[in-house]
Amino acid sequence: MATDYDYDVIVVGEALLGCDTPEAAARTLRSWETATAAITCGASGVLLESEGVPAQSLSDAPAPRVVDQTGGGDVFVGTVTARLALGDPITATVELAVAAATLSVGGRGGTGAIPTLARTAAHREGAPCPG
Repeated sequence: MATDYDYDVIVVGEALLGCDTPEAAARTLRSWETATAAITCGASGVLLESEGVPAQSLSDAPAPRVVDQTGGGDVFVGTVTARLALGDPITATVELAVAAATLSVGGRGGTGAIPTLARTAAHREGAPCPG
């Protein structure tokens, strides 16, 4: 389902911008006239800042287990991209991406635990993860 939404989303860890805090990184990105900034904060989740929406920290889906963090960011960005393309709202999109990324680190080498949508949605809701 294509949408008419035009997103300008940048996802980055604060260290890549030389910032000391996620809030400073969000301010930096937003000063570039970016509509939405998602600052990844490792185990602390994501700081999301969008036009007209107060900054929010999204970290409700802790990793059930951590085997290898390789690919966690890729799963996060891939989920954000796919869900925005399907027309999901930005907050729900990032919450689902956090859940997917935290599940993905339970496998080895970036391909060991890429979760299904059903498993990711269950994890996001705090339910036991199927499969």
